[in-house]
Amino acid sequence: MLRRLIVSALLLVGACKDTSLNPLPFTPNKGTVVLNGFGLQGATLVPDTGLVSAGFISLPASFDGAYERIVRDTLLTTSSKGGGDLLYVVDLAAGTKKAIQMPAASNPGNASLIVGRVEANIVVALRDSQAVAFITNLGSATPTVTLRRGVGQCPVDVAQFDTELYVLDANQNCRTDFSTVGPSRLLRLRFANNVIDTIPLSATVIGASNMTTQGSSLYVAGFGQVNFVTGVVSQAGTIVKYDMENKLITGTGQMPFGSFGTVLTAGRDGLLYASVYGNATTFPGRVVRVDSTGLAAVGPFLPTGNFAALTAPDSTPANCAAVGVDTRGRVYCPVVGAASASKLYVYNANFLLIRNINVGQGAVAVQAR
Repeated sequence: MLRRLIVSALLLVGACKDTSLNPLPFTPNKGTVVLNGFGLQGATLVPDTGLVSAGFISLPASFDGAYERIVRDTLLTTSSKGGGDLLYVVDLAAGTKKAIQMPAASNPGNASLIVGRVEANIVVALRDSQAVAFITNLGSATPTVTLRRGVGQCPVDVAQFDTELYVLDANQNCRTDFSTVGPSRLLRLRFANNVIDTIPLSATVIGASNMTTQGSSLYVAGFGQVNFVTGVVSQAGTIVKYDMENKLITGTGQMPFGSFGTVLTAGRDGLLYASVYGNATTFPGRVVRVDSTGLAAVGPFLPTGNFAALTAPDSTPANCAAVGVDTRGRVYCPVVGAASASKLYVYNANFLLIRNINVGQGAVAVQAR
């Protein structure tokens, strides 16, 4: 996906992104997990209080993932075709991990745990294979990987709703130059058969990045359109709200003018949080807090643009590589500095900085447990 190329190009300045999906109701906060995607790869465990991390689960040096998805004590992340086409399943409680081989050159995107279905325990979007992988027999030494092909042009994300699987198709030429074929779209699959329904999204949803859920509502993030030669953003990122129960689009929202690269997470405080690049010249990492009903930005804001007023210890805007939120409305912003050294800034619901924690190297994603 185009966004992964941007992440790779920006490693020198420490600008990376993440995405997460958590459909579960509020639970007691068990801490936060930072995904370290370069420098020293792994998962850094951050306790609910204090200024010192609680542990580190290493991943191989070949790992190049930029996304994590956590449900209870299970973390899912993937490596691209450059990192070996692998799905990693990490048991955060036990500190163990399992690598599951995806088909060669399939270029895995996001993965999701599946509940209550015999067809799959985990589903993985395979961008370059135009397929999704159903994973079963997780407890065995060699889990079973079954492909369902013909699933869009470039499937990037997956989400379960009861007996249905939603697949987000970026509708780009992901195997070559990431050129846009058309507006992104949702695909709805039944687990029990091969029927696929296509759900058109807004024409402004270009190069969809990810999706996240709150109850029966599904939210899609559109990347936006940008010319990296001129630094002109012709279309800011977009959010589309889809009602999975009644099968209809119920809203569309726009990210701040000049921003792009939208990645959404459903905050456990009931709001949405978007991680974006503030512009296409200096690529500052910014956060937008969004009302999940009307899809409007919620303050307080930085002086310029409707970006959340998250500031570093020196009072300058925090260069957030990602964003996460816990049940208390605390906001988590990983920042990458010199030599990939990473900090995690933690803010209260009013965006007051309350913690500043060292979290290893190359932080690319964060999610509260």
